[in-house]
Amino acid sequence: MVLAASGTSNLLVVDLLIILASAGVVAVAMRRFKLPTVPAYLIAGFSLGPGGLGLINDTEEVRAIGDLAIALLMFGIGMHLDWRSLKRRWKIMVGAGAASVITCTLVLAVALLAVGVAPPVALALGMALSLSSTAVVARLLYALREHTRVKGQLALGVLIVQDIAVFAMLLALPSLALWNGTLATIDTASGASLASVAQQIGLGTLALAGLIFVGRFILPRMLDEASRMGSDEVMIVIATAFAIGAAALGAASGIGPELGAFLAGILLGRTIFKHHISGHVGTLRDLFIAVFFTTFGMYLESSVLLDQAHIIIGATIALILLKTIAISFGCWVIGATPRLALGCGFLLAQAGEFSLIIVLAASSTMLGLIDPIMLQRTTAVVALSIALMPLLARASSLAMYYLHVDFSPPWIRSFSLQTQTTTPETDTPPTIDIVAGYGVVGRAASMALRSHDSDIRVIDMNPVTVRTGREEGQRFIYGDMGSADVLEQAGIADARLLILTAPDLDAMERACLNAKRMNPNVRIIARAAFESQCDRLHSVGADEVIVEEITLAVALEHAVMNVLGSHTADEIIPPTVRDTA
Repeated sequence: MVLAASGTSNLLVVDLLIILASAGVVAVAMRRFKLPTVPAYLIAGFSLGPGGLGLINDTEEVRAIGDLAIALLMFGIGMHLDWRSLKRRWKIMVGAGAASVITCTLVLAVALLAVGVAPPVALALGMALSLSSTAVVARLLYALREHTRVKGQLALGVLIVQDIAVFAMLLALPSLALWNGTLATIDTASGASLASVAQQIGLGTLALAGLIFVGRFILPRMLDEASRMGSDEVMIVIATAFAIGAAALGAASGIGPELGAFLAGILLGRTIFKHHISGHVGTLRDLFIAVFFTTFGMYLESSVLLDQAHIIIGATIALILLKTIAISFGCWVIGATPRLALGCGFLLAQAGEFSLIIVLAASSTMLGLIDPIMLQRTTAVVALSIALMPLLARASSLAMYYLHVDFSPPWIRSFSLQTQTTTPETDTPPTIDIVAGYGVVGRAASMALRSHDSDIRVIDMNPVTVRTGREEGQRFIYGDMGSADVLEQAGIADARLLILTAPDLDAMERACLNAKRMNPNVRIIARAAFESQCDRLHSVGADEVIVEEITLAVALEHAVMNVLGSHTADEIIPPTVRDTA
């Protein structure tokens, strides 16, 4: 009734329906060819927009939802940053990531200068295109179970540094626009001065300080209270409100909604609730991401793409070659072997989602660094480079397999990855056993595993239990055992055994399905309250099911026999039940 009363709202709903339906159809079609979804969304947007079929001509309201998607994407990236991995090898990861980003930016900027692009614009585009696709590469590494190998670890480390660099790149854009003479925020005719700029900086600093205070001291306490209530709904509401509030604060203070949301994700990622929340927020984020990239594709026009197809294809080939060389060099200078460096170079040679975000920010009315034609060219190059990801992954594997040249730069004497890169294909994943639920049953299972020198990971929904376990130096993860994100963080891809002890049938079924999908070889032992639940758990992948009522029946059998003495087991417990136990 409300939508019917508002023509604008009704039109927005229709536009969203068209966008999501088209994005889904195109994504499914491209998936048949094993192509990533990001180019599919861009193609869907191009088809729907003014440059295609023209089904959606006014994209301003839909673009507002895309802006929200950017904030949620930045929030998710900040929340997923693996600070523990970065801290463990921070010199290697930061060195390789920083060298790769700087080298890529300079090489691409010089190439753009050579074709006549203005220096500030060349630097902005160089920064944007130096970024790789975190979502596509990370999913590929996890799917191939290469995230624990040396190449995967180095690639993920470079991606982490790239994601952090987005923060600095967005901050650098106004300076580039000022250099380019297109910055619209400083207008001496309207009375703006250095004092107003200083005031804006002070306001941004206060906003950052306030956000950090809330994220460090107030947010964890609110989430802790919500977890004690046993309410996932309240936790998700608090986390989402914090993300959107941080984005709004960033926009109001001048630091930008993207940076505000990114910092909010980092702050929430420092809590024990990050993986549990990300599993719920991730679905909403993915929905908005589809909208964002689809609306971004609406910038493309068929006339421009056809007229400049040779430029777009040539630029894509040049981008891949230059990034492969630059990233390989960036990894090699910090001590990686040539084949490891080249393997990472091919794997990260495409542009990424954040490339579009940087380019979109640079093309805004406020900055004016990139004109509409350049925006369309860059969007097409990003989409085409991501679509070529399967070929890049294949080239990466071939480089790792066939290249046997082994020499280090003269300034490197020893490197912790160096000795591990000679036979990356033979890396043996660590033996991981996961216990979901740390009650009486879970503790008993953990004690049994410790006698086998197992690397035990524990999943539990009690924040006190998780904190206590972490303080004792154990690998405890807060979250729902049925969540794919939580299982992934626990290391399900390399796990030998998954023991489900929490008495939640729905969560156990989801855990079995997700675990077998992510690692078909994992053995699953599940706990069931009743015999009638056995078939359900076996049907979703459980290898062994321990039934409480049967175990209790057997225990009672022995107790009764001890008391009565003269009765046989068949007189007390039917043979079929005893055999099942």
